[in-house]
Amino acid sequence: MLPEGWTEVRLGDVAERRSGFWGDDSSSAGRDRSALILTISDFTYDNRLVGGRRRYLSASEYERSRITTEDVAIAGSGNSLGKLYRPLVGVPDLCASNFVKVLRPGDSLLTSYLFFWLSSSGATGQMRSHTGGTGIPNLHASFFNDAEIPLPPLEEQHRIVAVLEQADRAVEAATRHVTDAEALMLATVLNEIYLPKAHSTMVLGEALQREVRTVSLIGGREYPVVGVAKEGMGLVYREPLTTKNTKYRTLLRAEPWDVVVRTITAFESPVAVMGAEETGYHVSGVFLTYRVLDNADPRYLRHVFSCPPFWEEMKSRARGSVLRRKTISHSDFCAIPVPMPSLAEQQAIVARIEKVETAVRAAEAHLAHLRALRSSLLENLVSGRVRLPDAETAGSEVTA
Repeated sequence: MLPEGWTEVRLGDVAERRSGFWGDDSSSAGRDRSALILTISDFTYDNRLVGGRRRYLSASEYERSRITTEDVAIAGSGNSLGKLYRPLVGVPDLCASNFVKVLRPGDSLLTSYLFFWLSSSGATGQMRSHTGGTGIPNLHASFFNDAEIPLPPLEEQHRIVAVLEQADRAVEAATRHVTDAEALMLATVLNEIYLPKAHSTMVLGEALQREVRTVSLIGGREYPVVGVAKEGMGLVYREPLTTKNTKYRTLLRAEPWDVVVRTITAFESPVAVMGAEETGYHVSGVFLTYRVLDNADPRYLRHVFSCPPFWEEMKSRARGSVLRRKTISHSDFCAIPVPMPSLAEQQAIVARIEKVETAVRAAEAHLAHLRALRSSLLENLVSGRVRLPDAETAGSEVTA
């Protein structure tokens, strides 16, 4: 049940839908109006314009597909169906392509309120029910006509928008803080590991011992499995394997503090260190597993593997004629040189890096909290489940 003063209206009754055009790549007598054509790939999920293609439209096509600050553009096709873009400042000659739809609200609906509602679960759920296509999904015109939107009075729309925009600003500030913290983390790691000239160099084979712990799969058991992300970004947890959901008959058991290397797509530098909590996990046979010797701290090696100089060393040793299939062998991996100070200095370096890493994790946790709060505010405000006196109290937490 909607709050007092709210009404449920059809989207087509409060917003005009317009379709775009692809136009021509050169001027002609019929199409001589230059336009910056917006395709689905030219805007991001966080409302950034990242591209556009200069093409030519007729005068009528230009006017019908024009995107202004009063409009909301929506991807009407493909895997990005439902992605939104709203110009916050005017972009000269910006027009929609044929797979981008443009909504222009009427007098009873604010553009910014429409943008927020279209990103809510109430809107996206209705999009799914109005989507068809055997191969590429397409958003039917029926959505723009028949989707039901809970509509508060204009004054309340303004207040809702103000709270949500405040939440967005807080999320944007927290995102910048995370970006800065991650940059500081990388700079700290490079400064501690690769920049000091006093560090001696050692090939990995002098710090690692290959271990092959083959495990035969037994029916009725589940085997926890991990993969490795690229460029030292850590482990990826996979669905547990059984004899029913894999063709593998054997796996390799990895122990805490092992180094694990994905040999295929080696140009991505997929190396990680198992953590203390990764007891009982396995990897497939395309991995190499190593025990770290007493002259190295696995935590130190984890940071080595996150450094661009190490990535370049590993990429240079990847072999194969096809980029996506390039592999690295045990001997080539063990021949990679890395800075290797004394064990005591490695541990001191780890302690200094972990102080910065703790700050990064705190910034990431704060950002996740703000995103969750913003999402909750959005869902509750545009549905009318929460009225502004309560929401404004929550909004004050967003700025904390």
